[in-house]
This record gives sequence, structure tokens and C-alpha cells, in this order.
Amino acid sequence: MNELTMLLNEYAKNYTGEVEVIEDEDFIRALYYLDNLFINSEIDVLIYLSALNLCNSYAKQHKDHDIYKFKKEIATIIDILNDHHIPNIKVCMINNEGNLYIFKVNEITFSFHDEKIVPIDEYYHEDMTWDGIKKQPCAKTLFDKASNNGLATRSITTTGKPISLLADKLIEDYHNKVLTFEEIIENM
Repeated sequence: MNELTMLLNEYAKNYTGEVEVIEDEDFIRALYYLDNLFINSEIDVLIYLSALNLCNSYAKQHKDHDIYKFKKEIATIIDILNDHHIPNIKVCMINNEGNLYIFKVNEITFSFHDEKIVPIDEYYHEDMTWDGIKKQPCAKTLFDKASNNGLATRSITTTGKPISLLADKLIEDYHNKVLTFEEIIENM
């Protein structure tokens, strides 16, 4: 796990390409993970934060404030963490012009702004500063590598079903026009 987070962090640090375009299907997949991933390990937290990062990038690319409702997931992940003691996870909240939440999973950090203040269990709290490595320009690749890494073969939904298969089915329904983008977003 530590090796994976080091590789992802190095990838983001050295990424010099164009900002990756986040397609609707990528956003739908990431939202599905945010809404349904059972978080029980470091890899689950990494996947979750990578999905949150992808959603943030998508919202900025599309300049659509209506889809920012995924921001509630920042409080959700902190609440989930507060209920479990998962090793190698650290969280910090810095209050300056809004609240900046910094999450560290082994060797990679993710940062998100949110207006809510959510208490952080002492087990996770660590004073940190943002590492300066922008994760959003390569958000799609980070999420893909985090969720398809061989370590996440047990990634399941909160109901115990394989999350990648269910996300694939949702995207198939979207492509087959069984569900519209708006219907999917509204139900998440």
C-alpha cells in the first residue's frame, strides 16, 4: 500500500500534461464509489479520496455549481473514519478563508475546501500543510490507478457486492439511456 501511494504521489508530482478531461461516465463512476464504497481499509480510503478528487476536478471543468453536492462526502469520510481506526491515515483541518481539509494516506495527500466544520477524531489528527502537489490535473489517472491496482480486489459496496461491476452497470444504463445524467446525479 505504501508503495502504491508513493507511486501515485510521484505521478502527480511529475505530471506536466494537459488537465485530463473528465467525462460524464468518469464522474458517474466516481460518484457511485463515493455513495456506495464500504470503507474498511487504507486502500478504501485512498479510492474514496481519489474519487472525491475526480469529482472536484469534473465540477471545476464543467463550472456547474449544482453538482457540488458531492462535497457532503468530505464530512462523510471524516464521520466514517471517526467510527473506525484505520492505520496510516491522517487528517487536518485548517481554517483560513474557508476550511481546508488535508487527508494523508501513507505517502499521498489530498486537500479539499468545504464550509462545514467536522470534528476529527484525535486518532487521525495531525498538523499538516498542503504538499503543493496538484492532484486535480491528473485526477482521472489517479482514480483509475487507485481503484484498479490489484489491492482493491475486495472493494465492495456497503451491501457487500463488487463495486466495480455495479458501477459498470450504472454506466451501461446511462449509455443505453435507461437513466439520464440528471437522474443519476439526483439519486446519489
